[in-house]
Amino acid sequence: MICLDKFSAIPAGTSLIFDTNIFVYWVLDHPRFKEACEKLVERVNDQEIEGFIPSVVRNELLHRLMIAEIIGNQWAAHPLDAIKLMKHNPDIIQQLKKPWEVYGSLSSMNFKIIEEFPGITQSTFNLSKTYSLLAKDAAILAFAKKFKISSIATYDNDFTRVAWMFCWKP
Repeated sequence: MICLDKFSAIPAGTSLIFDTNIFVYWVLDHPRFKEACEKLVERVNDQEIEGFIPSVVRNELLHRLMIAEIIGNQWAAHPLDAIKLMKHNPDIIQQLKKPWEVYGSLSSMNFKIIEEFPGITQSTFNLSKTYSLLAKDAAILAFAKKFKISSIATYDNDFTRVAWMFCWKP
């Protein structure tokens, strides 16, 4: 695994799979990584880089943005409290704005959304066991393998255990 620390060094034409944290840093204005993540998203939108978003990433992003908005609105103090609030008062989900805006905007950009495919569960299982990855990370890797993508935008060091994956960090 090669890990490189500058999104600006990603060569034009690269096919790049995205991890959830890149979108979270961009959307939630991370003080250190927002600008780099925003520029990377712009490069995809400008079709300089081919960006792929697996369905598992979109689902996790939606979930994390729901929690972030609930905490940001001071309806809950911690993520577990936010989840409990949504479970006990599901109508609150309809009051949220950011998750729906971001989800819609990603669909209108030049990202390629890749959906589940037959065999992803077995592939996820095998990759999790082989590389000692959490299930979500193994699923992202399964998408990458299926679609022959060998570069990932992430801040997650767990992907460094995968010899065939180039890891790009903000």
